Amino acid sequence: MKTLISFETLATALIAIKLLAGSANAAVILDNTLDATNSLTTSLGSITVSNYQAKIFTTPSTGSWALDGMKMGLYSSSGAVARTVSVDLKAVNGSNNPTGSVLATESFTLSLTSTPTYYDFDLNAADWALSSGMTYALVFSSDASSPTTAWTQPPSNNVYSMSDGFTFEGTRRSTNAGSSWSVNSYNNGLQLSVTAVPEPSLIVPSVTVVAFYALRRRRRA
Repeated sequence: MKTLISFETLATALIAIKLLAGSANAAVILDNTLDATNSLTTSLGSITVSNYQAKIFTTPSTGSWALDGMKMGLYSSSGAVARTVSVDLKAVNGSNNPTGSVLATESFTLSLTSTPTYYDFDLNAADWALSSGMTYALVFSSDASSPTTAWTQPPSNNVYSMSDGFTFEGTRRSTNAGSSWSVNSYNNGLQLSVTAVPEPSLIVPSVTVVAFYALRRRRRA
């Protein structure tokens, strides 16, 4: 005899998927901000329409992740102003310079002041998939036409701390909108966080179990 699974049961299974996805391990994988408590300087490290800064990192050899959040230490040397800061995810070449098409991108409009401040960026994780054993570049720019938008750094303890098997490969800077890159040692104030993406094989059996017990409960009612 065929047993029909009700809409209620299906809904329960779909909720289980969301719960499993939401309970995936979240982690800060790069940080020199002490979770946005480290003090900031007013030394200039501009990001503009032509001055780009790129942070290069490598993922662990196994697993899948989604980049879901950032913190950046920013200020404006021209006083209070609205600026749009953009970040792109790209692959790298053999020299660890950003290359190829944009894999993911997002922009944020900020109200900057002359006081260096940490800004929190909530990324749309669904767009920021990271594969295992890959080296990526996060490329940062802004809509400022002159070097007035500064991505500053903590004055001390500013070396990036890495975790969960991620490694930092270095910083690259371009002054011609990404046409060429040079090695840069500026440790801009930055925190990156990711969410681990569970393997499908870990989700489907759990959904089946939830659906089974939901059906049993309904039969007993």
